[in-house]
Amino acid sequence: MGVNETVIKKITDACTDFENALNIQQDKVADRDIAVERRIEQGNKPTRN
Repeated sequence: MGVNETVIKKITDACTDFENALNIQQDKVADRDIAVERRIEQGNKPTRN
């Protein structure tokens, strides 16, 4: 009871915002992992003497 179009729209919008936030978080974690891999590769490069 008391559920109307406005309430459903608010819930849908909140779900969309939450999903977008999760996607952004996953992208940031992936960017961090890539940066770690690059630093590891740079640290493991042989030096020229």
